[in-house]
Amino acid sequence: MSVNTYLTSIARLIKARTLSRSLLDELLGSPTWKESADILKERGIIPEVGQTIEETESIVKRHYTSLARQVREFTLSSNVGKRIADLYYYRLTVDDLKYLVAMAQNKLKPERKMVKSEDEILSSAADSSPGSIEELLPLLRGTVYGEALEYALRIGQKELSAINSTLDFFFIDRISSLVNEMRGDWKSKADQLLCGYKDYYGLSAAATQHTLLSDAVCCKVTNEMLKDLAGSATFRDAAETLRRTEYGKGLGDAGLADILEAIERQAKVQARKAAKAIFMGDPFTPLSVMAALELLYLDESDIVKLINAQALRTPVARIKEILSFEFV
Repeated sequence: MSVNTYLTSIARLIKARTLSRSLLDELLGSPTWKESADILKERGIIPEVGQTIEETESIVKRHYTSLARQVREFTLSSNVGKRIADLYYYRLTVDDLKYLVAMAQNKLKPERKMVKSEDEILSSAADSSPGSIEELLPLLRGTVYGEALEYALRIGQKELSAINSTLDFFFIDRISSLVNEMRGDWKSKADQLLCGYKDYYGLSAAATQHTLLSDAVCCKVTNEMLKDLAGSATFRDAAETLRRTEYGKGLGDAGLADILEAIERQAKVQARKAAKAIFMGDPFTPLSVMAALELLYLDESDIVKLINAQALRTPVARIKEILSFEFV
């Protein structure tokens, strides 16, 4: 069995355990978050349900991180597959890195239990109780987390919100570089999956931090548009500029934060569709790993958003607006 055939088999097993539209409709009809979580357990999507929503959220986080870790172990014989899996694993655990950065910057002692992914590197760093960013860096050096933090600091990010945004952008920057090495159908399908994310992070950094992240990581948005956005004098001006982009059409008088939320959601809807489309074409490529991991990332995000929204008794119509599924 070839490496790509083997990886595709693993990816299809993962895909079979992801959320479907019919299951999502059933969850949206549940009266409480607990009932939704019970349904997810019955369907084999999550392993257990906690007594509280906080416990359940941690269970979801650990479960999806564990799945990504398993996929990463299966890709050791494929250079491209392993690089993809490493970056997606980083993406699923980056919130724990942000927690450690926040604790270090504020000179607070991190708690191991707050490293919800239970990643060994990040848990070990928490146990070492770094008192500053300078003390945290050596604990992470030689890992993707250290590379990401050095990347954020190297481009001059100092405020916590800016560092966090750049840690997110690191994933898109690195996986875009990987995709640019591909050719033909592989590259076009991967580009379709990443397109919305590239534009979202570029627009977000320009609008909120007046920062141009990377000319190489643009898709439908032009560098000129990003420069105009970065030069906006107020958030109101930035919002007006965003409304002129393809992503901002039809958003009316929404404020900057709501527009960016809508653009991020568009990126996720597009990514989910593109990931599923990858399984419909030539299956025997490392892209099947990318598609499966993208669906895992989106499912984790959707499940956490869904149960939290239901706990807050958010109307179903509003919940649909924050999920990565397209509702007609």
